[in-house]
Amino acid sequence: MRPRLAIAATASRLRVFSLRELFVHRRRTAASVAVMAVSAMYLVAVFGIFGSITGSVNRLSDGIAGIAALEVSGITDAGFPDTITADVAAVSGVATAAPMIRTSASTASGPVLLFGADKSSEALGGALKDAVAKPIKTLSTNPNGVQVGPGVGHKKGETFQLGSASVAVTEVLTGRQLADLNGGHYVLAPLALAQNITGRKGQLDSILITTKPGANLAAVRTAVTAAVKGRAIVADPSMRAARAGDGVKLMNYMALMGAGVALVVGAFLIYTTMTMAITQRRPVISMLRAIGGRRATIVLDLLAEAAILGVIGGAIGAGIGIVLGRIAIGRLPPAITQGLEARVEYWLPGYAIPVALAATVLTSAAASAMAARQVYKVSPIEALAPVGASA
Repeated sequence: MRPRLAIAATASRLRVFSLRELFVHRRRTAASVAVMAVSAMYLVAVFGIFGSITGSVNRLSDGIAGIAALEVSGITDAGFPDTITADVAAVSGVATAAPMIRTSASTASGPVLLFGADKSSEALGGALKDAVAKPIKTLSTNPNGVQVGPGVGHKKGETFQLGSASVAVTEVLTGRQLADLNGGHYVLAPLALAQNITGRKGQLDSILITTKPGANLAAVRTAVTAAVKGRAIVADPSMRAARAGDGVKLMNYMALMGAGVALVVGAFLIYTTMTMAITQRRPVISMLRAIGGRRATIVLDLLAEAAILGVIGGAIGAGIGIVLGRIAIGRLPPAITQGLEARVEYWLPGYAIPVALAATVLTSAAASAMAARQVYKVSPIEALAPVGASA
C-alpha cells in the first residue's frame, strides 16, 4: 500500500501546487513548451531528412546486392573495363560474378535509375532476382525492350526516350518488392543495351560476387583484389551506400549543431523561467517546509514539472518535425541528390522521436535542477518568514 500512497501523494502535490501554477502563469508555460517544441522539431526534422537519404541508399543497395558478399566498383564514375568480369569469375571460391550497369538516365519525365544486367544476376536473390532476372526471359523478343518499375509512368507497349536511345516497354514490373526498389523509379535493360544507352561500351559500374559454400571470404577478397590489379575497388556491397552517406555527413553534423544550439537556448529559458517560478512560489514552498516537507521532495516535484513541460513540448515539436521533414525531402536541392543513385523517400528512423523526447526532457530537467538548488538554501525556520522579511 505504501507505494500506492506515495504515488497518490505525489500526484496530489503536482496537481495542487505545480499544475495550478502552470495554469495561472500560462504565458510562461507556453514559452517553455514552445522552446522545447522548437528544439524537438529541429531534431526530428534533421533525423528525418538525413535518415531518409541514408535509408533510401541503404535499401537500394541491399535490394540490388541480395546475397552478394563482395562488390567490385569503379574508382571513378566512369566505371571499369568489363574484361575484369572474367578475371573475377576465375578466382577460386567465387560462385557468381554478376556484371551490372547502375547509373542515372534521363527521360522526358525526369531521371530514372538504369539497371543493366545479364543472366548471372539471377543468382544474387532478393529483390534483384525478381527485378532483374524476370526480364532476362524476354530479352530476345525485342532488342530495344526494357522493363520499367511502376513509378516510371509508362505502360506496356509504349516507346520512350531513355538517354540517347529509344526503348520500348515490354512489361511494367509490379509487386511489393519491385515497387519498393528505388520507389519503383527504375528501368531494367540487357547489359549490352544499357551500355549503349549510356555510351559506355565495354565498361561496367559494378560486379556483385557470391562465394561458394565453405569459401573463406577474406581469402576470396584478397584473391579478387589481386585479380582486379588496381583497376577497380573491391569492398563489401554496403560500401557504395557508405560513400553516398559520407557526402552528406558534414551537412548532417552542421544541422545537429543547430539543434544543439536550440537546446542550449531552451535550457537557458527554462532555467530563467524556473528561477522566477521558485521566487514566486516561495510562500507555497515555505508552507510545505513548515509542515514537514523535505527539500528533496520539493525539488523532485519541480523536476517532474519541468519533465512534463519537456514531454509536452517534445511531443508537439516531434509532430511538426515529421511534417517539415516530409516537405523538405520533396524539396531537396540537386546539389544533395545528384550524387545519389537512390530516389530519396521519406523515412523516419525509429530512434528519432525517442531521442527528441529524451533530449527535451533531460534539458528541461537539467535546467530546472540548476534553478531548484535555491530550495536547499532555505532552512525550516527561514521558510516561515514572510516574503521580503529580513533574518
